[in-house]
Amino acid sequence: MPPQPVLERHLIFKPRPPPGLANLPTGSGPQGPQQQELQKTRQMLNTPLNYVQVVGLLENKELTPRKEQPVVPNMNGDHDLIMTGDEDESEQNRKAFQWYLEFNDIPEPGKVSATSRAASKTRILEGDVIKFMNDLGYEYLSQYVTTGDKFYDQDTTLFLYKVMQASDQSTQNTTPTTATINTTPDISKLTPLDPSEGYVLQASIEIADGNSPDLKDKATQQLLAIKDTLRSSVDLTPGDRLALDTRVPVRRVR
Repeated sequence: MPPQPVLERHLIFKPRPPPGLANLPTGSGPQGPQQQELQKTRQMLNTPLNYVQVVGLLENKELTPRKEQPVVPNMNGDHDLIMTGDEDESEQNRKAFQWYLEFNDIPEPGKVSATSRAASKTRILEGDVIKFMNDLGYEYLSQYVTTGDKFYDQDTTLFLYKVMQASDQSTQNTTPTTATINTTPDISKLTPLDPSEGYVLQASIEIADGNSPDLKDKATQQLLAIKDTLRSSVDLTPGDRLALDTRVPVRRVR
């Protein structure tokens, strides 16, 4: 299979703290059933929450360079000459993003040959994704763009990409509108996150049951085989666990 060009817009969202967390009783006084329940509630509300991403994937056909549309004369009912193309400029600027809600848990601990973590990806069929996330209890934090190519070898996906961001940080951190996030970003106006403009190569395998030791071992062996194949060109290593930690620090309420 030939490489597939990829352009993704990643919107990062942070969960809002549970309302009323600071209004819980302090728990002082004699220990009884009520105080024990308060402690359980406080512990539950202090459970770490996670950052999530809403990822917009641009359809492959939109990544193909657009051909110049011929301008042809068109006569209206009053015989005025109107020059038209197949699409007007505003239509050309509107691209077809398919949006997904993505959750990635912190990777499993310990010394490992390959990074393993729970992940989910849910398609958002329609609607305003910013309002959707706000209604879910998340607030917009920032965004970035990944651009590159994906290669496929049986179950393995190789993603060669670089991360781009807006040159103006104030613009990047301002809550976008539905119109702006559905417009194809101009890569020439974005700044690479890596000043050297280097690429990231990610090798990954999705397995249906993360609790199956056999499936996890098979996927790990496939990734190690890919690593061995590519070792003369690149050194593939497991990701840093703390760098991939998606948990949000929660202020403890006593």
